Amino acid sequence: NTEDIEIEEMQKKYRSIIDNITAENIVPMAKKMISLPIKTDGCLKNVVELLFQKAMDKPELIPQYAHICSLMKDMVVHSKDRKFITSFRTQLITVCQNEFEAMFNRKQMITKDRIEIESCKNKKMRKILQSSYDQKELDHRSRAIANCRLICELLKVNVLVPPVLEMCVAKLAESSKETSIE
Repeated sequence: NTEDIEIEEMQKKYRSIIDNITAENIVPMAKKMISLPIKTDGCLKNVVELLFQKAMDKPELIPQYAHICSLMKDMVVHSKDRKFITSFRTQLITVCQNEFEAMFNRKQMITKDRIEIESCKNKKMRKILQSSYDQKELDHRSRAIANCRLICELLKVNVLVPPVLEMCVAKLAESSKETSIE
């Protein structure tokens, strides 16, 4: 499929740029990114996902990724049949929102893991399960905090609007967990 090949080629180019972003070279890298054409909705979604994942993996560069998002926020792509329009901003908001909501939808997994740990009779295995659980929790918290930071940075550069942040704060405030407000 030619669209898949095109998406893959663009993904390589974008990944190469995104992987080399630093606080010092953000301006030339941002120029490179916005100069690349995005012709399909699949490609646009892929670029949004790449930027988002990199922001989660390298939270120290979130302001730089938010800057790039601010330059790309008005980008739109038509679907093949021209019936739909995919917007960079809408796609980014969807990805951030899905990640944010995932923070609160972990109860079942946590309960299952806790039951497995508590019901384990073998001390060595219990220790391994506990260690795995602790690492998952640490990773989850790091991602949740990075996502909240990204949302705030996107608000600062006018990619998001205040009601989005207000919804996030309300959701955090209603959560009974102290760590959710972290």
